[in-house]
Amino acid sequence: MSNHSEPLVRVLDIRRDGPDMSFLDKLDRVTAQRRGLVDRVVVIDNTHSLLDNHLRFQRLVSLRQVRAVICVAVGPIDDGEVALRQSAALQTAGVTLWVGDEWGSRWAGGTDRPRPITNGPPALPDLIIALSDRGVFDEVFEAVRLVPYQAACPGLDVIRPAADAAELRFLRAKALDEFVRHSLTGPVTSPVQVKRHDVDPGQAVIASDSPLEESKQALRRAIDAMAAAAAAAPGFQALLTGRPRVDTAAAVAAFDNHLAQIDELLTLLDNESAGQGSADRLRGFGIHPVEPSDNPALATELRELVATGLRDGRSLRDLAADLRRISNQSGQGGSGQARAELAAAAASLPSRTYGPAGPAIWPVPMTAMALLTGFVTAAATWLASSSLAGGAVGLVWAALIALFVWRLPGWVPSGQRRSDWAAIAGGPVIAAIGVLVGSLLPSAGVPDEGVVIVVAAAVVVAFGATAAAWRYTIGRWTRTLRVVKTRELAARVWSIVEKRVRDRADSLRRGRRLSDATMLLAAGVNTLGQVYSERVARDRPPEQTSHGTAMAELLTVLRGDLVSLAVRALDDYLLVVGTDSPLTTTDPDALRVTAERDLSEYQDFLDRHGVHNRPPMVGESSAREALSRALWRSDAGRRLLRSDGREELVQLCQAGDVRALNVAWKDIHVLRFAPAAVQHIVSDGPASADVIATGLDMIGLLRLIPLGAGRVVHEQPTYTETDRPMDGTRD
Repeated sequence: MSNHSEPLVRVLDIRRDGPDMSFLDKLDRVTAQRRGLVDRVVVIDNTHSLLDNHLRFQRLVSLRQVRAVICVAVGPIDDGEVALRQSAALQTAGVTLWVGDEWGSRWAGGTDRPRPITNGPPALPDLIIALSDRGVFDEVFEAVRLVPYQAACPGLDVIRPAADAAELRFLRAKALDEFVRHSLTGPVTSPVQVKRHDVDPGQAVIASDSPLEESKQALRRAIDAMAAAAAAAPGFQALLTGRPRVDTAAAVAAFDNHLAQIDELLTLLDNESAGQGSADRLRGFGIHPVEPSDNPALATELRELVATGLRDGRSLRDLAADLRRISNQSGQGGSGQARAELAAAAASLPSRTYGPAGPAIWPVPMTAMALLTGFVTAAATWLASSSLAGGAVGLVWAALIALFVWRLPGWVPSGQRRSDWAAIAGGPVIAAIGVLVGSLLPSAGVPDEGVVIVVAAAVVVAFGATAAAWRYTIGRWTRTLRVVKTRELAARVWSIVEKRVRDRADSLRRGRRLSDATMLLAAGVNTLGQVYSERVARDRPPEQTSHGTAMAELLTVLRGDLVSLAVRALDDYLLVVGTDSPLTTTDPDALRVTAERDLSEYQDFLDRHGVHNRPPMVGESSAREALSRALWRSDAGRRLLRSDGREELVQLCQAGDVRALNVAWKDIHVLRFAPAAVQHIVSDGPASADVIATGLDMIGLLRLIPLGAGRVVHEQPTYTETDRPMDGTRD
């Protein structure tokens, strides 16, 4: 497939006066190149005027630009003639294809009887389209040069895609209209949400010697101290050596100081967002300078955003609105959300108080200790048979209960609860009751040596029970302080600060550039929409009947092509975005010219080559490949490209003209051709090497049958001075 916009084969129809005849008459060695004459020319002429145009043929083949000429002679051989009278000028650089009838006859060759075609479109246009491809032209030219008299009668069969030219033009306009106005998906999102250019995760967002970092470390130390004290408080040593103190006040004070530092930082960041200079103070807080924006990466992201949005079904009109919205939202944001999150974290700090009145001791463990006091005292009195021994045990229990209550964290005699005073006062009373009960029981008869053991055991039980009750009570209380939660809140606060600083860096690096870039692209997309809308209004063809799935697949391919054209038109804008140049308002005229030119070339390519061949101005498309597979992979296509030509084709002659042909198979040439983009789909294996790769939108088979002996005569006309056409035209 060629990427040139100019045709590689020039077709001139001189059967009647017109622009092609005028073009040919004005050609000479000076004007040929300027008029765009190429080296391959197809000339369509009537059989009865071949000799009249001898001088035209002679002048054409004499031009240095012309390498080969195929003359398509249309019409029957004149009555009374037995041979096709052709100009001798074509013997050197030309061959002849005789088309006795534009519709032709169905004929399998050989002894088969031809059947005239009496309705439907003529087959001659398909032949001319095939010859307009350079590959087919060259193969036909070389094949016919090998046959006698360099003349043959063509037979052909072609397979075209589902949509004809009119339907394709309608679908092209429909796709363009939908591309401009109708979205199939929701809005596109900012590239900032897709790929962020944050501070390097390995780099601290705040300098280590800044006041904010120092307050953070002070908070960490206060929480560590509170955690260590909370871990040691349930131990028996804390009960004996002094009232344990878990200093939540220090942690709260450090937390509040840290929040105050953060609040000052957020104020500075908000001032910066409002355009109030605070760079020096921010440096004092340890905020690192912001690196310049990565403009090439931003241009790449925006190109992908535009291409993906359009490819997924966003219309040009809605995409322009999306880009304007992104532009409005891409400035540096304030600290409102960060402040709200910090306030919620501060309000949920669990270590601001000890609780209502210190650890609770009722009903557990104090009820159990009271029962144990009475029971152990009574048991000791009974076993020792001594009120004195029982009283000593009772005093130990009462003293331990009082010590237990007195050592409770936050215990203040003037403000303690009545239930705690009841525990202190109730210890001796319960011990006395235990002594009384034990003395009323019959003597156990324990010897004196055993009394010491009983008293010692009772004291050990007292200390063990008190230690267990202390560990249970203080452990339960320290859990209410939720030290781990406090540490998590501190980490949460710092993550909020880090995110705000990172967002600030991202906004400073990209925010303004992103805002200007998306506004520039929005203007460009809007201009594209205007250009395409004008083309839709100008070229919209009549409504066509829908062909279901095949038409939907065609629309998908056409939309993909339009995406490529749109992104291609915006390339100059994206190129500027990727530089450090300021993004000022751009004159839309250059974009308009580019868009109109590319769209015209694209539509012209579709008119000449169809939709299955990729236009050079659009990118590769998997949808086009899928469409080709769906339309070309058919039994008919495979049959045609594997045929040896010995089957019924449309032979371009009248039924009676086959007598003028040389039907000996050894002299017949068969050519197969298919679009280069789909040839590998239809024809598999070694046979594909024999198929001509074309830029045409059809699969075809050509059968070239030479004319019989004596059926072609090349003549050199002679002219007198009175009848010689000096300008090469007919009288």
